[in-house]
Amino acid sequence: MTKNTDKSQVIIVAAGSGLRVGGLLPKQYQELNGKPILAQTINCFSALAEIDKIIVVISKNHQKLFDSIILPLLERNVELTYGGEYRQDSVYEGLKLISANDLALIHDGARPFINRKLIKTIIGQTKKYGAAAPGLKVTDSTWSVKDSQIVSTIDRSNLYKAQTPQGFYKKDIFSFYKHTVQKNTDDVALAIKNGLKVKFVVGDEKNIKITTMKDLMNSNKKHINQSEFRTGIGYDVHAFEPGTELVLCGIKIPFEYSLLGHSDADVSMHAITDALYGAIGEGDIGTWFPPDSKEWKNMNSEVFLTHAKNLMFEKSFLISNIDCTIICEEPKIKPYAHKMKKNIAQILNIDVQQVSIKATTSESLGFVGRKEGIATQAVVTVKRDV
Repeated sequence: MTKNTDKSQVIIVAAGSGLRVGGLLPKQYQELNGKPILAQTINCFSALAEIDKIIVVISKNHQKLFDSIILPLLERNVELTYGGEYRQDSVYEGLKLISANDLALIHDGARPFINRKLIKTIIGQTKKYGAAAPGLKVTDSTWSVKDSQIVSTIDRSNLYKAQTPQGFYKKDIFSFYKHTVQKNTDDVALAIKNGLKVKFVVGDEKNIKITTMKDLMNSNKKHINQSEFRTGIGYDVHAFEPGTELVLCGIKIPFEYSLLGHSDADVSMHAITDALYGAIGEGDIGTWFPPDSKEWKNMNSEVFLTHAKNLMFEKSFLISNIDCTIICEEPKIKPYAHKMKKNIAQILNIDVQQVSIKATTSESLGFVGRKEGIATQAVVTVKRDV
């Protein structure tokens, strides 16, 4: 028997007409807090190293909408396929694009509030039990209604509202989708109908599915009024030493000196990293990468910034903007500033317009003015929905 692989793929189902929400566009293409719902949903998975491939299932009739509205906003390449008339037809088309022994997460395109912790939990529980899905306990009284009359109450002690992503291995469920004639709306329903056991995972109250215009309006209002913003400040200095180049924001600059430091002495990336650690309350570079440790000798500073980024994602924060000021008499920074912006944006999976790199001098004052080294100050603002 072939073993399961360590690869995890996500199938984002977005082929529906989305008419119940109202408006001129299908719901997955309408804006939530200024960005299309589907783009936000896809980007929730983009930064996760655990996800090897993102498959998006859309309606063939929506190709132009996807290309013009969604594609320019994506933080990672996706594989696109067309869905069918029913949800299970769309999932089936998505499953065709992954290997038999890979783990498949199946997620609703209209659930843009999924957090990375829940995604990782579903992956972990699927690997352990073979299948897993999140849900929330039903807390309201539940009735059975017939002909506009309440005919009975339903015991809610064991009732749960289904959420996504739901995790399976393709080899365990592919045949269900291929051969079933019953049109199920939920992947777990199809799985358990065919005898597959699914591990229950406690879901997230914020992980709602946008279904109606009221959902959209309420979510827009909540998004505006209930966001937590934090700001971190980073500052670093490094002295010059004999050399032929120095590194700032990961970009090599030819110069008559290098910068002295335990790692690669990228003073500007260090400042940005410390600002990011500060914004999320996680100390500084020295906390995580002690300067007296040989392990980090001559280390590329991208390792430090990537670590800070991953901690930020684990806490469900997103970067709003970065403002970095490099203080030096020389070398000239302007010719390299755009490359620096692009490199920082790429490492952090953000738009280049969210990064500002600028330079100033110290008017010949202090150690910078005496051309003994370089200083950098950085301010980072992050945001989290609460």
